[in-house]
Amino acid sequence: LRAIPRTRSSPVAGAKKKKAHFEAYRIPDRENAGIFPPPDRRDAVRVAKKHLPAGAAVGKAPPGFLDSFMPDLDAGFPGLRVLHLDPLVLTVDDFLSAEECEALKDLTHSDTAFKVQSATFSQLTASARTSTTWYTYHTAVPTLVGRVAELTGIGPDCLEDGHG
Repeated sequence: LRAIPRTRSSPVAGAKKKKAHFEAYRIPDRENAGIFPPPDRRDAVRVAKKHLPAGAAVGKAPPGFLDSFMPDLDAGFPGLRVLHLDPLVLTVDDFLSAEECEALKDLTHSDTAFKVQSATFSQLTASARTSTTWYTYHTAVPTLVGRVAELTGIGPDCLEDGHG
């Protein structure tokens, strides 16, 4: 009699290969970037396509990564997702209700908010932008200020107030 050795399957045999949640890429030149103006630094890290368009759960980010940028961030905040690691871009689903958003928009027609021209961008760049910047004082938007403080762990006294 002779013993026939049993073959053991590898613990990874037949297992699915773990796919990355983020991927490095290079931002294209100005003509192909789709953003105006493109950043000087071109290397970046975005969420993998399998997580688009919603983004990846915060727990998918590399351990300690978010803490290095925002140590007091509430990673368990409902709806918090990562869209981009480098540069860091986060999104929060339902951060404000539809009613709260309407109330903020209504402020643009009141004396408590004011539109500003960005000093960051040249006139040429500003003409290509589609956003408008509005400022208001914290006292006019307590719900927004409170949510930001909850999410970031940064008290309202450390948040930038409106510029009049």
